[in-house]
Amino acid sequence: HSHYMEVVQRTRQQLEKGDLTKEEIEKGIMAVRFVPYHMERLVGGPDQVMWERWQWDRDAGACPEGTPLWDAPKLLLPY
Repeated sequence: HSHYMEVVQRTRQQLEKGDLTKEEIEKGIMAVRFVPYHMERLVGGPDQVMWERWQWDRDAGACPEGTPLWDAPKLLLPY
């Protein structure tokens, strides 16, 4: 994690100084869009016997850009 942050900071400094060529910038940029249709959240700790588990779902493709259409969260655990 810390090595990644060092690389990001160093690259940002090079970009601000103008030390990166346009070709380097274009080769180094990749856009990824992650659109989940199912999410779970597990919460627990050393003083808890069971995890608290929540789940959210939505239909694939039913969410226009910027419009969250998630179902109400469901408590799966503890029973």
